[in-house]
Amino acid sequence: MKVKASLHVHTKEDVQDGKIINYTTQEVIDRAAVLDFKVLAVTNHDKFVCDPVMVAYAKTKGILLLPGVEVRLKRKHMLILNCGAEADEVADFDRLAKWRQEHPESFIIVPHPNHGMGVSLGLKDLRRYHDLFDAVEHSWFYSRWLNPNKKIERACEELHKPFIATSDLHTMDYLAGDYAVLDVPELTPEAVFTAIRNGDFLNVSQSKTLWELIRFSVWMGLH
Repeated sequence: MKVKASLHVHTKEDVQDGKIINYTTQEVIDRAAVLDFKVLAVTNHDKFVCDPVMVAYAKTKGILLLPGVEVRLKRKHMLILNCGAEADEVADFDRLAKWRQEHPESFIIVPHPNHGMGVSLGLKDLRRYHDLFDAVEHSWFYSRWLNPNKKIERACEELHKPFIATSDLHTMDYLAGDYAVLDVPELTPEAVFTAIRNGDFLNVSQSKTLWELIRFSVWMGLH
C-alpha cells in the first residue's frame, strides 16, 4: 500500500523552536489525519519529548507516529527516528556510531544537507560519515534559482543513499507541500525503513519562490 509520510516534524513542545511554533503534537496529528498522512516523525531539537500518549493517539487516527529527536553532533544536526530519551546523549559522531551498533531498530537521516548555517553537513562530511546514516533529506528550502539539493542528489547516487523529501515542519502551511509516498506492506517502523532503504518511495516536493524563502528566513531570524 502507498502511504504519505512526513519524517521531520517540529512541534510546540520543541525546547529550541517551540516559542515560534503555534501547534502542538496533537494538533499536527489531527491535521495530518485530515491530509491523509499515515506516517509522522516528531523530531524536536535537542531533547526527546515524544509522549507515548501521543503515539497511542496517532494510532487512533490511523497514523504511525515515529518518536524521534534532532540531535547536535558538535553543532551538526542529525535526525534519529524510532528512538527513546537515551538518544539525547548522542552528541558527537563517535557516539552516533556506537548508537547505530546498539540500536539497529533506529533510522538516521541527515537533515537540510549543504544548506550552510554551520549546522548542516556539507558534501565533504556526507562522504566522510556516510556509514553513520541511512538516508539524506531532500530539503523543502529551495527555488528554481537556488537549489542546494541538486549537488546532494548527485552525492546520494554516488553513496547509494536514499534522498527523501520532508517538510522540516515549523509552520503547518508546509505540511501538505513536501513529503514522501512510501510503498509498504504494513504500517510498522520496520516496513517504513525497509521501503526507504530499498527506494520504494516517491518524493512530492515543489520549488518555492525566492520571496517565500526570504520571508521564512526573516521569520526564523526574528524569533
